[in-house]
Amino acid sequence: MKPSRCILCVLAVSLFVVLACSENPSKSMQASSQKESAVTAQKEGAASQQSAQEMKTPQPPTGAASEVILGTLSLTEGQLVLSTKSGDYLLEGRDLSSMVGMTVKVTGAVKEKEDRRIIEVTSAEQVQ
Repeated sequence: MKPSRCILCVLAVSLFVVLACSENPSKSMQASSQKESAVTAQKEGAASQQSAQEMKTPQPPTGAASEVILGTLSLTEGQLVLSTKSGDYLLEGRDLSSMVGMTVKVTGAVKEKEDRRIIEVTSAEQVQ
């Protein structure tokens, strides 16, 4: 084979490779862009769903640590009260009237107001 034909073959193959490579990046960039858009949409959807969830669930006041307290639930003077070995707590944030008379585990932020301990309830469950 003559050297001029070899050079032409090498040039033809090089041109083919360059053209093939130049088409694929644009397609892969479009696919990558579509994937990024889908991931962004999923993240935004999850964030808005989480925001909706946070709005439904009362959160403890900022700076207040969440505590778990075990006691018996009663209704005193129209208010829900959790009676424990260390004293009584008024309950706010959730309607637990269906659990009156039961031993319950309550989670929430404890605050003091007018010499009373109050739990801002975030969750409660019956203890057997």
